[in-house]
Amino acid sequence: MHATHSTVEDLIATLALINQRYFDNIRFYENPQRDRGGIHFRLKVNNSKGIGSAFSRTKHTGSACWHVHGHFFEELFKINPTAKVISAKSKITKGYGNWEDYNVGSQAEPLYASEACGCDFYEEVSGNATPSLEDVTQALKAMSAERIVDLLDSYRWHGTLILTHCDEKVLPLFINETDAKLIAIVGKRLRSRRAA
Repeated sequence: MHATHSTVEDLIATLALINQRYFDNIRFYENPQRDRGGIHFRLKVNNSKGIGSAFSRTKHTGSACWHVHGHFFEELFKINPTAKVISAKSKITKGYGNWEDYNVGSQAEPLYASEACGCDFYEEVSGNATPSLEDVTQALKAMSAERIVDLLDSYRWHGTLILTHCDEKVLPLFINETDAKLIAIVGKRLRSRRAA
């Protein structure tokens, strides 16, 4: 991405602001650098399993998600209303282009950018759009087995997180689960608890 009509200091100040929301999990790939097209920058995460990380259908990535970018642009335009951001998809200004969703999957298996992260999951579990991982794990521990099943059906890619942090009494209910990966997660956690 390229930012125009702004300074490197604007971008650094913006990053500090959004890290208050995303628990210091966001950083630049490399330091923003001025070139002919403006200031080149890209956003990534420190922890690919933390809040604000994007993922594909099969794995977590090191890239920052659609929500992080949207919040970053909002804060940048508060600091500098004349700033513009040029991305591969569009030109984004204070009044145009931010929060436009697009398909990052395929035509056969669409996956919209707004769905390609854990932000909706974290909000549904904790009731807070940007909770800490501790908030999420406390909420999972307090959930009934029925609610855990609902979450696994809706957010299968968070199965490890869900089953690692749910209540110990809920875990044995998943031993008969047909998904081999979930059985492995549950079995490993039960074995480690018994060994302790």
